[in-house]
Amino acid sequence: MAAIAGTILLSGCAGAGWRLPGPSSAASVIEEQIMVLAAQEGRADIVAFALARGADPDAREPRGGRTALLMATETGELETMAVLLAAGADPDTPSPEGWTPLMEAVALDQVTALRLLLDAGANPERRERSSGYSPLMIAAMLANVDALAALAEAGAEIDATDRAAGATPLILAASSRDPAAPEAVAELLVRGADTDQARKDGLTALMAASGAGNLPVVRLLLDEGAKLEVRASDGSTALGIAASAGRTEVVDLLLSRGADPNRPAGGGHTPLMLASSNGALLTAERLLRAGADVNAKARRSGATALILAAARGDAPMVRLLLGAGADPGIASRDGLTAIGVARQNDFAEVIEALGRGN
Repeated sequence: MAAIAGTILLSGCAGAGWRLPGPSSAASVIEEQIMVLAAQEGRADIVAFALARGADPDAREPRGGRTALLMATETGELETMAVLLAAGADPDTPSPEGWTPLMEAVALDQVTALRLLLDAGANPERRERSSGYSPLMIAAMLANVDALAALAEAGAEIDATDRAAGATPLILAASSRDPAAPEAVAELLVRGADTDQARKDGLTALMAASGAGNLPVVRLLLDEGAKLEVRASDGSTALGIAASAGRTEVVDLLLSRGADPNRPAGGGHTPLMLASSNGALLTAERLLRAGADVNAKARRSGATALILAAARGDAPMVRLLLGAGADPGIASRDGLTAIGVARQNDFAEVIEALGRGN
């Protein structure tokens, strides 16, 4: 009842056009809670009236702990945001989870709200608590291009890295499958992003885009001079990642730009082995056309693409490899040939294909 009465009181006073000469005695806790709710609803008049009565511009909701400014940002209430900021609301005060109004504006792609917060002194380098993402990283992940531009203009660090993986905004944008990802990547490149800066595990933006199958982004990065044959910590290359994921168009582009189809990738496997072990038939065909060695052996296991295909019961892949000259008599380090692996798993169709191949 007290909350309802307070709402009616504050709303009535504001609606009646009451004017106070200046801040009065400190507003009650209930009045501040009403102000926070009014901020969420975009009632700038009630918020202004409560502030004039002495309400704290950084007052928080009673349960969630969000400030009036954060709640106004969440609902895109620009007038209310302006009233709170003019009254001295801290644009960097976070929620209990470490989420600031600036991060919220970025996530919602509210560029006008974002600029309003930046003009009020919001820190573009503030990090959220879980992974250490900056507002620029959030904009990159969501491919919010206008937000990226506004944050870059405000001095946000282009090649900053997150705390968890060490990813840069460029890597995060390159990983996105959002239709606007190419534009976001282009924006970051124009701003001077390092094409080859890698995460902690060695993954680069080119590798990320290759795995995501984002052909326009891969092309952009290659045009900007991204290195083709860089290896991640586990030995992965852009071509190997694309082959493993069956990203045939990306594989075609990487091959056309000079990627080596026989260079071992992750785990000492060639791109052909990776495509074969993941059932990427069309990708395997393109690699064979580009000169992939059909009888190459993995460095650790000694397995060939044919053995890997047989191990997963992939008869179409087995037939493709046999047709390209795969030797069914080659054994892995544990002494198993392709037909031996197929017999172990009772893959009848593969056994038949291999029998005809002998």
